Order: sequence, then structure tokens, then C-alpha cells
Amino acid sequence: MIGETCVEKALLDMGASVNLLPYSVYKQLGLGELKPTSITLSLADRSMKIPRGMIEDVLVHVDKFYYPVDFVVLDIDPVAKGTNYIPIILGRPFLATSNAIINCRNGVMQLTFGKMTLELNIFYMCNKQFHPGEEEGP
Repeated sequence: MIGETCVEKALLDMGASVNLLPYSVYKQLGLGELKPTSITLSLADRSMKIPRGMIEDVLVHVDKFYYPVDFVVLDIDPVAKGTNYIPIILGRPFLATSNAIINCRNGVMQLTFGKMTLELNIFYMCNKQFHPGEEEGP
């Protein structure tokens, strides 16, 4: 959840060196003014993109924890919302901030905040079709 908006899906990408937010989602969320940035992103298709800017310290709510996240805001071609639509990409900076430990064998990701720990079953989350009002987790 970002602000009052529930983000149904997010991609956790250990290969991404930044957290990405499409400009259209940024406008929807009304997160304030973008800070200028001089970075250039090299995407997986080897294309180069210049972001619109950065937004810092956006509170991302995961279950009972809140994490401050810096997003790079990028113009991305609008894609029809379907079952594969992923509005945000959370990269290594988020995984580091949330102190994530991922056990690939049993599909459990642990997030910690202080002395509290949250365990998420990533296999369950990957296969789940989320509908608002539906219970989360087994």
C-alpha cells in the first residue's frame, strides 16, 4: 500500500538497482513534486531511458510494517491492465531497507523492522489472483 492506494502487485527484482514507479502511477498517487535526477537507466532491452525525476521517502506499507522508499519515476508506455500488469518494481534498495532474507528453497521471504519479523510465502503470492476484499495469505 502506498498512501491510501492499495497496490495489488509489485515486482521484487534483485537485479534492479533502483525502485521504479511509472509516471502514470505517480500522478495517480499524488506524491508531491519530483526531484531532478541526472541518472540514465539502461533497461533489459538495452534501451536507455532518462527518468522524469525521483520521489524520496515514500512510505510503502507491507502488512504491519512501513518502509521509506525512494522511487525513480519513469515514463513507461501505457500497458492495458491485465493479469500480468505490474505497476511498480521494488529493487535491491527496498530489499536492503526491509532487511529481506529470501529462502528460495521453501519460498519464504522474511522482512524485519526492528525486532519484529514478517514472513511471506512468495510461492503463494506469485500464484494468487488478488481481488479487493479477498483474504490474503493461507
